[in-house]
Amino acid sequence: MASGAALPIDAHSDRIVAHVREHRVTVIHGETGCGKSSRVPLILLAAQPDAKMFVSQPRRIAARALCDRVRDTHDRPEDVALRLGHGVRDEGADARIIFVTCGYLVRLVAHHPESLRQHTHVVVDEVHERTVDADILCLLTRRLLDANPSLKVILMSATLAGELYCDYFRCPPPIFVGAKRFPVECFFADDLADGTCDRWLPMRLAPRAEGTAATCKQLSAPRRPGDDRDLAPWEVKRREERARKLAAKSGEKGGSAASINPVDDQPHAELGKSQHETCLHLVRSLARDPNRSCVLVFVAGMADIVDLTEKFESANAGGFSGDRLFDLVPVHSDIAHEEQLRAFDKAEPDKFKVVLATNAAESSVTLADCDDVVDLGTHKALRYDAASHRAVLAPA
Repeated sequence: MASGAALPIDAHSDRIVAHVREHRVTVIHGETGCGKSSRVPLILLAAQPDAKMFVSQPRRIAARALCDRVRDTHDRPEDVALRLGHGVRDEGADARIIFVTCGYLVRLVAHHPESLRQHTHVVVDEVHERTVDADILCLLTRRLLDANPSLKVILMSATLAGELYCDYFRCPPPIFVGAKRFPVECFFADDLADGTCDRWLPMRLAPRAEGTAATCKQLSAPRRPGDDRDLAPWEVKRREERARKLAAKSGEKGGSAASINPVDDQPHAELGKSQHETCLHLVRSLARDPNRSCVLVFVAGMADIVDLTEKFESANAGGFSGDRLFDLVPVHSDIAHEEQLRAFDKAEPDKFKVVLATNAAESSVTLADCDDVVDLGTHKALRYDAASHRAVLAPA
Protein backbone atom coordinates (compact mmCIF):
# COMPACT_ATOMS: atom_id res chain seq x y z
CA MET A 1 0.00 0.00 0.00
CA ALA A 2 2.53 2.59 1.09
CA SER A 3 6.04 2.99 2.31
CA GLY A 4 7.29 5.01 5.25
CA ALA A 5 7.07 4.79 9.00
CA ALA A 6 4.21 2.89 10.59
CA LEU A 7 1.40 4.97 12.07
CA PRO A 8 -1.11 4.04 14.80
CA ILE A 9 -3.98 3.89 12.29
CA ASP A 10 -2.26 1.11 10.32
CA ALA A 11 -3.28 -1.40 12.99
CA HIS A 12 -6.95 -0.58 12.29
CA SER A 13 -6.87 -0.84 8.47
CA ASP A 14 -8.80 -4.12 8.31
CA ARG A 15 -11.45 -2.75 10.65
CA ILE A 16 -11.84 0.39 8.55
CA VAL A 17 -12.14 -1.58 5.31
CA ALA A 18 -14.75 -3.91 6.81
CA HIS A 19 -16.80 -1.02 8.20
CA VAL A 20 -16.75 0.89 4.89
CA ARG A 21 -17.74 -2.26 3.01
CA GLU A 22 -20.72 -2.92 5.29
CA HIS A 23 -21.98 0.65 5.77
CA ARG A 24 -22.54 3.59 3.47
CA VAL A 25 -21.37 6.16 6.02
CA THR A 26 -18.34 5.69 8.28
CA VAL A 27 -17.34 8.08 11.05
CA ILE A 28 -13.66 7.82 12.03
CA HIS A 29 -12.34 9.29 15.26
CA GLY A 30 -8.58 9.37 15.88
CA GLU A 31 -6.32 11.68 17.83
CA THR A 32 -3.96 14.12 16.17
CA GLY A 33 -0.96 12.38 14.63
CA CYS A 34 -2.49 8.91 14.29
CA GLY A 35 -2.37 9.13 10.47
CA LYS A 36 -6.03 9.57 9.47
CA SER A 37 -5.59 12.16 6.77
CA SER A 38 -2.70 10.48 4.93
CA ARG A 39 -3.51 6.81 5.46
CA VAL A 40 -7.29 6.38 5.09
CA PRO A 41 -7.38 7.19 1.33
CA LEU A 42 -4.59 4.68 0.72
CA ILE A 43 -6.32 2.04 2.84
CA LEU A 44 -9.51 2.46 0.80
CA LEU A 45 -7.61 2.31 -2.49
CA ALA A 46 -5.70 -0.83 -1.47
CA ALA A 47 -8.97 -2.56 -0.59
CA GLN A 48 -10.66 -1.45 -3.83
CA PRO A 49 -8.11 -0.78 -6.61
CA ASP A 50 -10.75 0.64 -8.97
CA ALA A 51 -11.94 3.16 -6.36
CA LYS A 52 -12.03 6.85 -7.16
CA MET A 53 -12.49 9.36 -4.37
CA PHE A 54 -12.52 13.01 -3.37
CA VAL A 55 -10.74 13.88 -0.12
CA SER A 56 -11.71 17.31 1.18
CA GLN A 57 -9.60 19.50 3.44
CA PRO A 58 -10.66 22.77 5.10
CA ARG A 59 -7.73 24.79 3.67
CA ARG A 60 -5.61 24.95 0.54
CA ILE A 61 -2.31 24.52 2.34
CA ALA A 62 -3.58 21.32 3.99
CA ALA A 63 -4.80 19.90 0.66
CA ARG A 64 -1.48 20.63 -1.02
CA ALA A 65 0.61 19.28 1.86
CA LEU A 66 -1.37 16.04 2.08
CA CYS A 67 -1.26 15.53 -1.68
CA ASP A 68 2.54 15.79 -1.66
CA ARG A 69 2.90 13.57 1.40
CA VAL A 70 0.64 10.80 0.06
CA ARG A 71 2.45 10.89 -3.27
CA ASP A 72 5.76 10.40 -1.49
CA THR A 73 4.49 7.36 0.43
CA HIS A 74 2.36 5.72 -2.29
CA ASP A 75 3.77 3.16 -4.72
CA ARG A 76 1.96 4.83 -7.63
CA PRO A 77 2.26 8.63 -7.29
CA GLU A 78 0.15 9.13 -10.43
CA ASP A 79 -2.87 7.86 -8.47
CA VAL A 80 -2.80 11.01 -6.30
CA ALA A 81 -4.08 14.35 -7.62
CA LEU A 82 -4.93 17.87 -6.47
CA ARG A 83 -7.73 20.23 -7.46
CA LEU A 84 -8.17 23.73 -6.07
CA GLY A 85 -10.17 26.78 -6.99
CA HIS A 86 -9.23 29.22 -9.76
CA GLY A 87 -8.40 26.38 -12.15
CA VAL A 88 -5.52 24.91 -10.14
CA ARG A 89 -5.00 21.31 -11.32
CA ASP A 90 -2.28 18.78 -10.61
CA GLU A 91 -3.59 15.43 -11.77
CA GLY A 92 -3.22 12.70 -14.35
CA ALA A 93 -5.89 10.98 -16.41
CA ASP A 94 -6.02 7.94 -14.11
CA ALA A 95 -6.00 9.68 -10.73
CA ARG A 96 -7.78 7.75 -7.98
CA ILE A 97 -7.31 9.97 -4.92
CA ILE A 98 -8.17 13.63 -5.53
CA PHE A 99 -7.44 16.11 -2.74
CA VAL A 100 -9.67 19.21 -2.79
CA THR A 101 -10.83 21.98 -0.48
CA CYS A 102 -14.30 21.92 1.07
CA GLY A 103 -15.21 25.02 -0.91
CA TYR A 104 -14.27 23.43 -4.23
CA LEU A 105 -16.22 20.24 -3.49
CA VAL A 106 -19.29 22.18 -2.33
CA ARG A 107 -19.45 24.09 -5.61
CA LEU A 108 -18.82 20.97 -7.66
CA VAL A 109 -21.56 18.97 -5.94
CA ALA A 110 -24.01 21.87 -5.90
CA HIS A 111 -23.68 22.72 -9.59
CA HIS A 112 -22.56 19.41 -11.16
CA PRO A 113 -23.69 16.50 -8.95
CA GLU A 114 -23.55 14.20 -11.97
CA SER A 115 -19.75 14.54 -11.98
CA LEU A 116 -19.57 12.24 -8.92
CA ARG A 117 -21.32 9.31 -10.58
CA GLN A 118 -17.94 7.76 -11.39
CA HIS A 119 -16.66 8.23 -7.83
CA THR A 120 -16.95 5.55 -5.17
CA HIS A 121 -15.96 7.48 -2.01
CA VAL A 122 -16.16 10.99 -0.56
CA VAL A 123 -13.86 11.59 2.41
CA VAL A 124 -14.56 14.71 4.49
CA ASP A 125 -11.68 15.45 6.84
CA GLU A 126 -11.68 17.74 9.89
CA VAL A 127 -15.48 17.95 10.05
CA HIS A 128 -15.27 19.23 13.64
CA GLU A 129 -14.34 22.71 12.42
CA ARG A 130 -18.00 23.28 11.50
CA THR A 131 -17.27 25.84 8.82
CA VAL A 132 -20.09 26.89 6.51
CA ASP A 133 -18.54 24.94 3.64
CA ALA A 134 -18.13 21.80 5.77
CA ASP A 135 -21.72 21.90 7.02
CA ILE A 136 -23.11 22.47 3.52
CA LEU A 137 -20.91 19.64 2.24
CA CYS A 138 -22.46 17.30 4.82
CA LEU A 139 -25.91 18.33 3.61
CA LEU A 140 -25.01 17.77 -0.04
CA THR A 141 -23.30 14.43 0.58
CA ARG A 142 -26.37 13.16 2.42
CA ARG A 143 -28.41 14.00 -0.66
CA LEU A 144 -25.82 12.28 -2.85
CA LEU A 145 -26.32 9.07 -0.89
CA ASP A 146 -29.89 8.96 -2.17
CA ALA A 147 -28.94 9.87 -5.74
CA ASN A 148 -25.89 7.59 -5.97
CA PRO A 149 -26.54 4.13 -4.42
CA SER A 150 -22.90 3.04 -4.72
CA LEU A 151 -21.33 6.08 -3.05
CA LYS A 152 -19.62 5.71 0.34
CA VAL A 153 -19.01 8.66 2.70
CA ILE A 154 -16.23 8.78 5.31
CA LEU A 155 -16.13 11.53 7.94
CA MET A 156 -12.92 12.06 9.93
CA SER A 157 -11.77 14.26 12.78
CA ALA A 158 -9.52 14.31 15.82
CA THR A 159 -12.02 16.10 18.08
CA LEU A 160 -15.35 14.92 16.87
CA ALA A 161 -18.85 15.07 18.32
CA GLY A 162 -19.49 11.67 16.79
CA GLU A 163 -23.06 11.24 17.94
CA LEU A 164 -24.11 14.44 16.16
CA TYR A 165 -22.93 13.19 12.76
CA CYS A 166 -24.11 9.65 13.39
CA ASP A 167 -27.61 10.95 14.09
CA TYR A 168 -27.52 13.22 11.05
CA PHE A 169 -26.41 10.47 8.63
CA ARG A 170 -28.24 7.69 10.50
CA CYS A 171 -25.08 5.57 10.65
CA PRO A 172 -23.37 3.33 13.27
CA PRO A 173 -21.28 4.83 16.10
CA PRO A 174 -17.78 6.20 15.34
CA ILE A 175 -14.79 3.89 15.20
CA PHE A 176 -11.67 4.88 17.11
CA VAL A 177 -8.48 4.34 15.11
CA GLY A 178 -5.57 5.26 17.34
CA ALA A 179 -4.04 7.65 19.83
CA LYS A 180 -1.45 10.34 19.27
CA ARG A 181 1.92 9.18 18.01
CA PHE A 182 4.14 11.26 20.29
CA PRO A 183 3.72 12.43 23.88
CA VAL A 184 2.93 16.13 24.19
CA GLU A 185 3.89 18.17 27.25
CA CYS A 186 2.05 21.46 27.80
CA PHE A 187 3.36 24.52 29.64
CA PHE A 188 1.71 27.85 30.31
CA ALA A 189 2.92 31.38 30.89
CA ASP A 190 2.77 30.74 34.64
CA ASP A 191 5.22 27.86 34.22
CA LEU A 192 7.63 30.13 32.37
CA ALA A 193 7.30 32.70 35.12
CA ASP A 194 8.24 30.36 37.98
CA GLY A 195 10.84 28.47 35.95
CA THR A 196 9.26 25.02 36.32
CA CYS A 197 8.89 24.28 32.60
CA ASP A 198 12.57 23.98 31.68
CA ARG A 199 15.70 24.61 33.66
CA TRP A 200 17.79 25.88 30.76
CA LEU A 201 15.51 28.85 30.01
CA PRO A 202 17.20 32.14 30.91
CA MET A 203 16.17 33.92 34.07
CA ARG A 204 15.34 37.13 32.18
CA LEU A 205 12.44 35.30 30.50
CA ALA A 206 10.64 34.84 33.82
CA PRO A 207 9.55 38.47 34.45
CA ARG A 208 8.29 38.85 30.86
CA ALA A 209 6.29 35.64 31.11
CA GLU A 210 4.99 36.71 34.51
CA GLY A 211 3.75 39.97 32.99
CA THR A 212 2.00 38.09 30.18
CA ALA A 213 0.31 35.72 32.63
CA ALA A 214 -0.84 38.60 34.84
CA THR A 215 -2.27 40.50 31.88
CA CYS A 216 -4.14 37.40 30.67
CA LYS A 217 -5.66 36.88 34.10
CA GLN A 218 -6.67 40.53 34.29
CA LEU A 219 -8.39 40.43 30.90
CA SER A 220 -10.15 37.13 31.59
CA ALA A 221 -11.64 38.41 34.86
CA PRO A 222 -15.15 39.93 34.69
CA ARG A 223 -14.97 43.70 34.22
CA ARG A 224 -16.64 45.73 36.96
CA PRO A 225 -17.77 49.36 36.90
CA GLY A 226 -14.86 51.64 37.61
CA ASP A 227 -12.25 49.37 36.02
CA ASP A 228 -11.85 51.92 33.21
CA ARG A 229 -9.64 53.97 35.48
CA ASP A 230 -6.80 51.51 34.72
CA LEU A 231 -7.07 52.07 30.98
CA ALA A 232 -5.09 54.48 28.89
CA PRO A 233 -6.89 57.80 28.18
CA TRP A 234 -7.18 57.06 24.46
CA GLU A 235 -8.81 53.70 25.18
CA VAL A 236 -11.32 55.25 27.58
CA LYS A 237 -12.17 57.86 24.94
CA ARG A 238 -12.61 55.20 22.27
CA ARG A 239 -14.98 53.20 24.48
CA GLU A 240 -17.03 56.29 25.29
CA GLU A 241 -17.29 57.18 21.61
CA ARG A 242 -18.35 53.66 20.77
CA ALA A 243 -21.01 53.65 23.49
CA ARG A 244 -22.32 57.01 22.23
CA LYS A 245 -22.68 55.71 18.67
CA LEU A 246 -24.46 52.59 19.86
CA ALA A 247 -26.83 54.64 21.99
CA ALA A 248 -27.59 56.96 19.04
CA LYS A 249 -28.34 54.06 16.72
CA SER A 250 -30.50 52.44 19.37
CA GLY A 251 -32.47 55.67 19.74
CA GLU A 252 -33.09 55.85 15.98
CA LYS A 253 -34.63 52.36 16.07
CA GLY A 254 -36.70 53.02 19.17
CA GLY A 255 -34.51 50.92 21.45
CA SER A 256 -33.28 51.69 24.90
CA ALA A 257 -29.80 53.06 25.34
CA ALA A 258 -29.62 51.32 28.71
CA SER A 259 -29.82 47.93 26.98
CA ILE A 260 -26.69 48.61 24.96
CA ASN A 261 -23.60 46.86 26.27
CA PRO A 262 -20.73 47.68 23.95
CA VAL A 263 -18.12 44.96 23.69
CA ASP A 264 -14.54 45.91 23.13
CA ASP A 265 -13.36 43.87 20.14
CA GLN A 266 -9.66 44.67 20.61
CA PRO A 267 -7.54 42.89 23.21
CA HIS A 268 -5.64 45.00 25.67
CA ALA A 269 -2.79 46.79 23.90
CA GLU A 270 -0.28 45.71 26.51
CA LEU A 271 -1.18 42.05 26.09
CA GLY A 272 -0.03 41.89 22.47
CA LYS A 273 3.21 43.67 23.30
CA SER A 274 3.91 41.39 26.27
CA GLN A 275 3.04 38.28 24.23
CA HIS A 276 5.39 39.21 21.40
CA GLU A 277 8.30 40.03 23.69
CA THR A 278 7.84 36.79 25.61
CA CYS A 279 7.60 34.83 22.36
CA LEU A 280 10.79 36.43 20.99
CA HIS A 281 12.85 35.57 24.07
CA LEU A 282 11.35 32.08 24.31
CA VAL A 283 12.17 31.27 20.68
CA ARG A 284 15.67 32.68 21.09
CA SER A 285 16.13 30.31 24.04
CA LEU A 286 14.82 27.34 22.04
CA ALA A 287 17.15 28.16 19.13
CA ARG A 288 20.16 27.79 21.41
CA ASP A 289 19.42 24.08 21.78
CA PRO A 290 21.29 22.31 18.91
CA ASN A 291 18.80 19.44 18.98
CA ARG A 292 15.93 21.75 17.98
CA SER A 293 15.44 22.96 14.41
CA CYS A 294 11.92 24.43 14.10
CA VAL A 295 9.22 26.08 16.16
CA LEU A 296 5.60 26.76 15.19
CA VAL A 297 4.09 29.98 16.56
CA PHE A 298 0.30 30.43 16.41
CA VAL A 299 -0.85 34.05 16.19
CA ALA A 300 -4.18 35.82 15.72
CA GLY A 301 -3.65 37.53 12.38
CA MET A 302 -1.46 39.35 9.89
CA ALA A 303 -0.65 42.21 12.26
CA ASP A 304 0.97 39.75 14.68
CA ILE A 305 2.90 38.10 11.85
CA VAL A 306 4.26 41.45 10.67
CA ASP A 307 5.22 42.60 14.16
CA LEU A 308 6.94 39.34 15.11
CA THR A 309 8.70 39.21 11.73
CA GLU A 310 10.16 42.65 12.36
CA LYS A 311 11.30 41.61 15.84
CA PHE A 312 13.00 38.43 14.63
CA GLU A 313 14.63 40.20 11.67
CA SER A 314 15.95 42.86 14.04
CA ALA A 315 17.39 40.07 16.19
CA ASN A 316 19.10 38.64 13.10
CA ALA A 317 20.52 42.03 12.09
CA GLY A 318 21.68 42.85 15.62
CA GLY A 319 23.36 39.50 16.19
CA PHE A 320 20.96 38.54 18.99
CA SER A 321 19.79 35.32 17.33
CA GLY A 322 22.75 33.30 18.58
CA ASP A 323 24.72 30.85 16.46
CA ARG A 324 21.83 30.35 14.02
CA LEU A 325 19.80 32.94 12.13
CA PHE A 326 16.01 32.87 12.25
CA ASP A 327 14.40 31.65 9.02
CA LEU A 328 10.90 33.14 9.11
CA VAL A 329 8.03 31.43 7.26
CA PRO A 330 4.57 33.09 7.42
CA VAL A 331 1.40 31.03 6.94
CA HIS A 332 -1.66 33.16 6.20
CA SER A 333 -4.40 33.16 3.57
CA ASP A 334 -3.19 36.53 2.20
CA ILE A 335 0.32 35.20 1.54
CA ALA A 336 1.29 33.51 -1.72
CA HIS A 337 0.71 29.76 -1.58
CA GLU A 338 4.23 29.00 -2.82
CA GLU A 339 5.70 31.08 0.02
CA GLN A 340 3.69 29.16 2.60
CA LEU A 341 4.94 25.81 1.29
CA ARG A 342 8.41 26.70 2.61
CA ALA A 343 7.06 25.66 6.00
CA PHE A 344 7.44 22.03 4.92
CA ASP A 345 11.09 22.39 3.84
CA LYS A 346 13.74 21.14 6.19
CA ALA A 347 15.60 23.84 8.09
CA GLU A 348 19.13 24.62 6.90
CA PRO A 349 21.97 23.67 9.30
CA ASP A 350 22.88 27.28 10.08
CA LYS A 351 19.28 28.46 10.53
CA PHE A 352 16.43 27.98 12.98
CA LYS A 353 13.05 27.85 11.25
CA VAL A 354 10.25 29.91 12.80
CA VAL A 355 6.79 29.29 11.30
CA LEU A 356 4.41 32.16 12.11
CA ALA A 357 0.91 30.87 11.41
CA THR A 358 -2.73 31.62 12.02
CA ASN A 359 -5.20 28.77 12.52
CA ALA A 360 -4.61 27.92 8.82
CA ALA A 361 -1.93 25.53 10.11
CA GLU A 362 -4.10 24.16 12.88
CA SER A 363 -5.38 20.99 11.18
CA SER A 364 -4.10 18.43 8.67
CA VAL A 365 -0.74 20.21 8.44
CA THR A 366 2.27 18.20 9.64
CA LEU A 367 5.67 19.82 10.00
CA ALA A 368 8.06 16.89 10.28
CA ASP A 369 10.91 18.86 11.85
CA CYS A 370 8.82 20.89 14.32
CA ASP A 371 9.91 20.33 17.92
CA ASP A 372 7.97 23.00 19.80
CA VAL A 373 4.71 24.94 19.44
CA VAL A 374 4.14 28.39 20.93
CA ASP A 375 0.49 29.45 21.04
CA LEU A 376 -0.19 33.09 21.88
CA GLY A 377 -3.70 32.08 22.91
CA THR A 378 -5.53 34.60 20.73
CA HIS A 379 -7.43 34.16 17.47
CA LYS A 380 -9.83 36.04 15.22
CA ALA A 381 -13.44 35.15 14.57
CA LEU A 382 -16.40 36.66 12.77
CA ARG A 383 -18.39 38.87 15.12
CA TYR A 384 -21.31 41.21 14.65
CA ASP A 385 -20.46 44.88 15.03
CA ALA A 386 -23.58 46.66 16.32
CA ALA A 387 -22.14 50.08 15.45
CA SER A 388 -21.63 49.34 11.74
CA HIS A 389 -24.31 46.60 11.43
CA ARG A 390 -21.98 44.17 9.74
CA ALA A 391 -19.86 41.11 10.48
CA VAL A 392 -16.20 41.82 11.14
CA LEU A 393 -13.17 39.63 11.68
CA ALA A 394 -12.04 40.62 15.15
CA PRO A 395 -9.91 39.16 17.96
CA ALA A 396 -11.95 36.78 20.11
